[in-house]
Formats: sequence, structure tokens, C-alpha cells
Amino acid sequence: MKELLDTDKAYIAGIIDGEGCLVIRHQNNKRSYYPIIQVCNTDYKMVSYLLTVTGIGSICTGKQFGNRKEYYKWTVAKSVDVYALLDAISPYLITKKERSFLLYKLRDIKSRPVIRKGLYLGGTITPEETIKDLKLLASKMSELNFRGRYAKGVNSVETQNGQYRAKTAGVVAVRCDGQA
Repeated sequence: MKELLDTDKAYIAGIIDGEGCLVIRHQNNKRSYYPIIQVCNTDYKMVSYLLTVTGIGSICTGKQFGNRKEYYKWTVAKSVDVYALLDAISPYLITKKERSFLLYKLRDIKSRPVIRKGLYLGGTITPEETIKDLKLLASKMSELNFRGRYAKGVNSVETQNGQYRAKTAGVVAVRCDGQA
């Protein structure tokens, strides 16, 4: 990754806070989990700026459908690049700060020394308890990244089966003039 100015670090953090996504990707067949940073936008100049200034990642195009514009997606998928970028922008992140902590935790879990069948393998083979930790971490990240009407948050409640629904019972809407 290229050396970044403090202003670039702050600007990139702002873009990622507003338009980006920090993800823990999982490949079922390989039992592997890896970090990804993505920014999607309809403005090519913005995603091109990210690629040019950082020198990492790639840009792909999403097709337009219906009345939506074509979009561009900047993706950083190499773990080394993801963590180099996170190290640079973490102090400036606000809304994605918790997600960045989860990505750091992913790195910590994956770098654990692993012992299997009495041999030290330096983390190349993941035992079942580490897989459980990785699944839990990926689940937390998915929960944080879930968007939608019934996402876990201020305007939702958890049901008995673990799903979320809108808060309705006992909630009174208050208008701007203070009347109910």
C-alpha cells in the first residue's frame, strides 16, 4: 500500500464510514474466513480515487437494472492490504469502528498457534474450536452489517425465535410540535 497523508487517511475513513462495507467472507468448502473492504458508488471518480491513492484493491462494474444507475465497486481482498489500510484509517473511523475491531479479532484468531495430532503447525490447519470462534465472529459481523426494516437496533425488538421485528406495542409517535 502507498504511504498516505493524514488528510487522505481521514477522507478514506469517511468514505468507508459512509459508503463502505467491512466484511468477513466465508468459503464453506475451504473452512476459511477472510477480511474484505468494499466501497460501492455510482461515481467512478470516487472509487478511482481510492484505487489511485492507496494503490491497492480493484474496481469492478455493476450493471444497471430498472431505474438504477450503473455502480462501481472498489474491493480490497488481500488480507495484507486490508490490515495495512485498517491500520492507517482506524483512528478516523466512526460508524465502522466496531466492525474494524472484529476484523482485527479475525486476524488474532487466525494467527493462533495450532496443535493438531501432537504437531505444531503454525496456524495452517484450523481446529474445531477455532472454527467455532470464526463462525461466531462472522455472525457478529453479519449482524452489524444487516440493513433493513427489521435489523437489530433502536427501532426493533427480538422475538422468541431470534428474529427481529419493528417495535410497535407501547410506542407513541411524537410530532415535531410535541403533540402525540
